Amino acid sequence: YAQYIWLAARTNPEAKKHKGITMMIASTDDPGFSWTPIVTMDGRHHTNATYYSDVRVPVNMVVGEVDRGWDLIVNQLNHERVTLGPAGNLGQTYDRFLAWARRTGLTDEPDVRRALARVWAAFRTNELLNWQVAANMDLGWLGAPDASATKIYGSERMQETGRLVCDVLSRYGDPSDPETAELIERMDHGVKGAVVLTFGGGVNEVQRELIAMLGLSLPRPPR
Repeated sequence: YAQYIWLAARTNPEAKKHKGITMMIASTDDPGFSWTPIVTMDGRHHTNATYYSDVRVPVNMVVGEVDRGWDLIVNQLNHERVTLGPAGNLGQTYDRFLAWARRTGLTDEPDVRRALARVWAAFRTNELLNWQVAANMDLGWLGAPDASATKIYGSERMQETGRLVCDVLSRYGDPSDPETAELIERMDHGVKGAVVLTFGGGVNEVQRELIAMLGLSLPRPPR
């Protein structure tokens, strides 16, 4: 388990909204720290609820400036969103799906071919988005709209392609075949796990608002 926690805490209760937040590194060895596991809908333990009862953090563990943590959070979230939409997830899905279709002699079935084409198209589009972000980062910047678009596309296509593959498996797959059974289980976990990605790093609905406001200069939607 983690020895340290990257923690954002309000250090100035008088400040408004995003101001008055400080980033710090808290030790999990502190007696006031505790946690409980959270098992997500895919049946796995990915994350935890953490609690901080009178936890003290020394000043040398503050990251950046006191009360200026929001700037760090925004920058970190942009990078996190990019990592939540990697093309490799879709590429691996395509490779495993194609290998299964070839092994079972289904590559000539029209609906299987259509499904393979859709997964491949999603993978290549996701890959181009990743390359665009990587090129921009080489130039020294990462815009919130690009990061949000990558995250939205990757997280939603993982669910879409997973359901597409599961639909083919439900019609043509033989669960008594070990390799087919393993692929069914893997895709089921993948589809359920991808739901987490739609709100990790900021829910996709908010990401669409960021794209509209920061990328397209549209007005902020009413709350």
